[in-house]
Amino acid sequence: MLIGPVFAREATIAPRRDKTYVGRGVYGGFLLLTISAAWLATTGTQRVEDVGDFARFGAALFGLLAPLQAVVMLFFGAMLAAAAVGQEKDRKTLLLLLLTRLSNSELVLGKLASALLQILTFWFVSAPIFLAVALLGGVSYAQIARVLVATLFAMAAAGSLGSCLALWRDKTFQALSSTILTLAVWLGFWEIVGFGVLGASWGGVSTEALASAASPWRAVVSAARPDGATVTSVWAALAPIAPFLGVSAALAAAINGVAIAMVRVWNPSRETLKNATGEQDTWRQEAVQARLDREAAERRRGQNADENPYSDLADNLFAVEETLSDVEAREGRNELAAVAKAVVDEKRGEKGAVDNVLALGSLGGIGTAPATDSGMSAKAEKAGFDARGLRENLSTRSGVATEESIATGVAPQGKYAVDPSVSSSGKAREVWDNPILWREVRTRAYGARTFVARIVYFLLFCVAAFSLHTTLEATAFPTFAQLAAPTIPLILLSMFLLNAQAIASMTSERDLGAFVLLLASDLSPKEFVYGKLLGAFYNMKEAVVFPLLLCGYLGWKGAVEPSTAVYLFLGICVLYLFVATIGVHIGLQYENTRSAAATSLGVVFFLFIGVAVCMWTMLAFSGSFEAQLQPFLAFMLGGGVGLYVALGARNPSKALAVASFILPPATFYAATSFLLGKPALVFISVAAAYFFASLAMLIPAVDEFDVATGRSTAD
Repeated sequence: MLIGPVFAREATIAPRRDKTYVGRGVYGGFLLLTISAAWLATTGTQRVEDVGDFARFGAALFGLLAPLQAVVMLFFGAMLAAAAVGQEKDRKTLLLLLLTRLSNSELVLGKLASALLQILTFWFVSAPIFLAVALLGGVSYAQIARVLVATLFAMAAAGSLGSCLALWRDKTFQALSSTILTLAVWLGFWEIVGFGVLGASWGGVSTEALASAASPWRAVVSAARPDGATVTSVWAALAPIAPFLGVSAALAAAINGVAIAMVRVWNPSRETLKNATGEQDTWRQEAVQARLDREAAERRRGQNADENPYSDLADNLFAVEETLSDVEAREGRNELAAVAKAVVDEKRGEKGAVDNVLALGSLGGIGTAPATDSGMSAKAEKAGFDARGLRENLSTRSGVATEESIATGVAPQGKYAVDPSVSSSGKAREVWDNPILWREVRTRAYGARTFVARIVYFLLFCVAAFSLHTTLEATAFPTFAQLAAPTIPLILLSMFLLNAQAIASMTSERDLGAFVLLLASDLSPKEFVYGKLLGAFYNMKEAVVFPLLLCGYLGWKGAVEPSTAVYLFLGICVLYLFVATIGVHIGLQYENTRSAAATSLGVVFFLFIGVAVCMWTMLAFSGSFEAQLQPFLAFMLGGGVGLYVALGARNPSKALAVASFILPPATFYAATSFLLGKPALVFISVAAAYFFASLAMLIPAVDEFDVATGRSTAD
């Protein structure tokens, strides 16, 4: 079977989950709510008397729903696929799949299909709603077919991209950030091409046609337009989007082909292979070399074995290997080899050898696991070696952490992983008062290649800065739209990246099994929550600083008033605090990486994209805000209920309820104030609502941390 048992298992389990049906109902209800709001806005200001009015309403409504669904499918398809594979990696269950008889295609395609199963049900739910719109008139079934098929192909290509990047990268945050940036670069590049910035034609083909063939956004917008031709077959209906279907299918096939060919090359990673086999082989060889060195020294010096303070140490090393079982021998052999090697090197005059060995080993240490422990410990101490110090500083065995690793928040990373608190020189680094923040800042907790995402984001910042500079130099009095075009996408992208970083900082602890160990330590809730929050800002410092630099540049060039520049700067800072806090808040509540990522990113997506859709609906169907109270209330109340379910369902509080219901109208009010040219009102509404929402999430996260996480029970 091409897809295999991975998808079969997901298809079997999915109908048993309540969230499967809740998700379908919520998405279908959202589309119906949009239709109802548009109808109320239309009938509130004008009379609908003939079929022509219905047809115009249907055409305008379809032009709104088609790109909205494309954005939802594209974004969440990529994010869910990346999060699903990243979760398997963090939990080390991908290694188990690699050990089975699953072929590469069954593993890659099965995981992709299972990740997209939920979003695929949304696509099926939307089909009858779109067909119902056709009953109003103004929309043909050929247009609906084109939009649905183009959306399906775009979702498959985006999901393939997220799955491939997640299989390539080692950490969940790397997968999420790489996917977000790749989608942003892809869509942004073809928008630039489509507007003719890089030329009107390439090779005799117009750049607009090329952009429609490569960009999912442009393809869906093009598919929603009436073609005016008589449709005689399905192929004739799909002809206008045939180039995009071919390009997206080729991209999906190529991306999945790369993933299938490289899945066992990329996984397990070099770090995992080194931890699993390299250290064992290295220490075995060094143990043998220690014995050979001892024998050579005896021959040179004419010493007897009994007179050598470390001879019994090496002899017992091989005695353990011969008498214990295979597992016990593997555990004991490497520990004893570390001691033997360290003592030998110290006796040969190599200072610091004992310090270097402190970075390797396991919790069992010397004096606990093997049968010859006590003798080995005594001999080590007789030779001048501090066995207790070794045991206290050893790093973790698989799934087990030492007291030091718990205190510093260092999760187990393999049986013989090097403790990151020990530098290459063998000297322990000083841990800060907040060990969680120290771990987030001073260690590579999210992989060693996160600089790639930073470089890509920096390039996007350079493009936005250049576009903004060109606009200011060419236009004496630029409009808000001209200033917002390069800055708003960069700000939204930075918020999604910061939110993804905050999510990964929490879910990675759960997936690695380190969260329970952290709860068993004496870390205070403030140290944990604020450490994760500040760590997210530090790791995404480029994404936070660069948009703020653009705001400062606008004020410096005089494009906006100084007061407006200050409002913009402070308002963005408040939004950054909100998106980071919501990532930590939801990460504490959800144990599943995929659910946490979908919920957190979905909240951010709704607040900024959903409110924009609300305004688009009201402006598209009416020219008077006074007659639009009903659709406004429908969006705001529906959004408030959704936010409360996402934020406060598992840990309810009155503050979260208030925050959930004030955020949508506050965002709407800020957007309308911006259109009316009142920046002070924009800042006041954003700062008050989003700062209050951040506090509403932070206070329970700290004060009720023990009860919410199961660390203790309520009275």
